[in-house]
Parts: sequence; structure tokens; C-alpha cells
Amino acid sequence: MTAPNLFDYATTELSQDAFVCWMLAWADERAIVADPTMHQTGLDLLNALLQLHGQPQFEHVRVQVHKQVYRADIVVEVGKHLILLIEDKIHAGADNDLKQYHEIICRHFPHRTVLPIFFKTGDQSDYREIKQAGFKLFLREQLLPVLRRWCDRVSNAIFMDFMENLERRHTKIGFYAVNPVAVWTEEWDPWIGFYTQLQKEIRGFGWDYVPNRNGGFMGAYWHSKTWMDPGTGLTHEVYLQIEQGPLCFKIDVGDNEPRGPRDRWHERLIGTAKECGLAEVRRPLRMGYGQWMTVARIEQEHWLMERPDGTLDLDRTLVKLQIAADLIDRAVAAGI
Repeated sequence: MTAPNLFDYATTELSQDAFVCWMLAWADERAIVADPTMHQTGLDLLNALLQLHGQPQFEHVRVQVHKQVYRADIVVEVGKHLILLIEDKIHAGADNDLKQYHEIICRHFPHRTVLPIFFKTGDQSDYREIKQAGFKLFLREQLLPVLRRWCDRVSNAIFMDFMENLERRHTKIGFYAVNPVAVWTEEWDPWIGFYTQLQKEIRGFGWDYVPNRNGGFMGAYWHSKTWMDPGTGLTHEVYLQIEQGPLCFKIDVGDNEPRGPRDRWHERLIGTAKECGLAEVRRPLRMGYGQWMTVARIEQEHWLMERPDGTLDLDRTLVKLQIAADLIDRAVAAGI
């Protein structure tokens, strides 16, 4: 049995807040007496955060750390002139009030320079709103190199547990690239890694957790087009969505009566698929109701392509996804 890891149980963002506060508290110049190596490790992290805003690096500095103050996750006083405002997340996205948090901290520290940072060890699809709020990103890919520099020199059990836990989570994200499809598609984290790769290859590709009464799934969505329903003359958004397995053709009916648009888009799509010889495009087992509905789907084995050894064939998979996108374009154009 391997030694139990503290962060297998301390999984909340408040637990990560505590670790980040603890690490930055070690950066204080007075902490060198307690443990010189931990002090240098904390100082390295502090300087990495300051560097995001182009600030000079410190060798000796007074640091005071505050947790959950003025509606901020973490506030760090660095010397006499700088304030780090840290929004700390694991899986959740950013709050909508980032600019307000920044303004509040600026009011409480009117004679100091406030440096806002979005610190995240999980993953998300889009960081545009965070950047627009003036926050610099410090993500897992930036944190790991800092921690790795010290892992052979630090003996502190808390540090080592956090490092090991984070490395394990990072490895799971990359499972999709090296493990058989049949293995990694059973877990959530590899889907995130896979979607992140597709985001680099497909314009307009996004992904996020999609809640439902069955526990939800990691979904990806793209290729949104406008289709005019010939039955009503109203327009609807139609798009593709991967639902941790099937590739689904969706329609957004808004506040309108759902059955008519759903059925007519289904007929248009299936008819166009038959004309193109795409027999794998099938009616879903159940035609549901709601604002966003699946009208057709392609099962995983028909779009998520594998090499002879069972691992992902990304190039062939991208071809299949492009064929699905082209089908939507043809179906939309068929009514013009």
C-alpha cells in the first residue's frame, strides 16, 4: 500500500487556498530560519507570480498573506508597495465579479500596486473574460515547473503530497494520447485532455461540464449554424456536440414549441445524410423535449477513430468530425 495522500481527501478549493497561502507565507524573509529550502521554494513561487506582471524578482522581502478577505480568495502583501490579488480555482470557472474584486482591493490598499492573478490547477475551455478583467493566468502548466524544481530538495510532507497529487491529475489529462480509446473514454479527465487537443485543431471549438439528471458529462460543442424552419419561418441554432461518447446533432429551439422544429430538422438532417451515404447518422433512441435537443447522433465507434493498437488516431478522427460539420452545412443549405 502506498502512503495516503492528504490531497486525495482535501479536494476543495478552500484546501488549495490553504496550500497556496502556506507556500507564499514561506516566501517571507523571516521564514528562512525555520526551513531555508522551503523558504526558497516559496520565494520561487512568489517571483513566478510577480513575473506575470513584469515585476522585478525578490531575494529578500517581507510577505503577509491573507485568506478570504474583502471577497478575495487570497491577498498577499509583498513588501511595502505590491499586492497580489489571487483568484484561486481547481475546476470551477471564474466568478463574474473579477473586476469588482479588483476594485475592492484597490480601495483597501490605495497606495499600492494591485496585481490580479487567476490561479488554476484544473482546466477550462475559455479564459477570455478573465483576461478582459485584467487578471494574468497562472495555470497548472506554469505551476508544475516551479514545484518540480524543488521536489528533489524539499522533504516537507505537505509539499510532496500536493506535488504528487497534482502530477497525478496532470497525467490523467494526457491519458487520451497514450492509452487505448476503450480505456480512457471511461474516465472524465482524459476527455478534457482530448477536448483541449481538438480545440487546437478546430476553430470555434469549446467544451464544459454539462449537467443533467443522470449526473452530467463533459461535453464539447462547435460548428454552430443558423437554420430556418420552413414550417414556421423562425431561425434556430443547430450545432454539433460530443457527449463523452456519441457525436450529437443538436438544435436550440429557444422559447418556441419544440416538437415541430425538432422533427423537421431531424428529417432534413437524416435525409441529407442518406443522400451523402452516411448510414452511421441515426435517430437517437429517445427524442426529448427542452431548449437544446438531439435530433441525430453518430455512435463513438463511428467517429472516434483508433489505430491498430487501439490508441487514438487523431487525423482520421478529425476527418470524421469534418464530415459531420459538412453534413450540417449541406442540410442548412438544402432549404435555401
